Amino acid sequence: VAPLPLILNDFWPPKFKFSLGTHNTGLWLLRIAASVAFIAQGIHALIQSHFGGPWPEVMAQALDHLARREFSDREASFALTVLGSIDIAVGFGLWVRRSRIAALSCVVWGVAAAGFFTAASGETRYAETMIRAALIGAPATLLCHWWLAIIEEPPTVVAKNEFR
Repeated sequence: VAPLPLILNDFWPPKFKFSLGTHNTGLWLLRIAASVAFIAQGIHALIQSHFGGPWPEVMAQALDHLARREFSDREASFALTVLGSIDIAVGFGLWVRRSRIAALSCVVWGVAAAGFFTAASGETRYAETMIRAALIGAPATLLCHWWLAIIEEPPTVVAKNEFR
């Protein structure tokens, strides 16, 4: 879905000039794609934490390596549940509101979540880290746009009209 906003903003439709409507549509598509990706990754992590799969083992390896102590399977599953919940939370945060903090939290959390695979096994899981790092592009693009292209106006108090 990520190339579609670029097509809307740069190439499509060829006979029409750039408009704010196509630009906003492209940003919404990018925002929805990033949100759905984080929410889906979170749901996948929650499912694997409860029903098993490769991620609890990866989580246990990463925790063992980072904390330098042995973690039980139950602790690794709990950590995976927490990480999946954070994925869902940042995904909904990006979906619900146009917020620089939500986009920044998606970027920071995406970097951290992608790094778990390399932290777990070093270079052997580097390919999985790069696949997960692709999730960072859409929120980073939204963050740059919202930070650089949108100027927030300070709130102003409007005087009441008094009718007699």
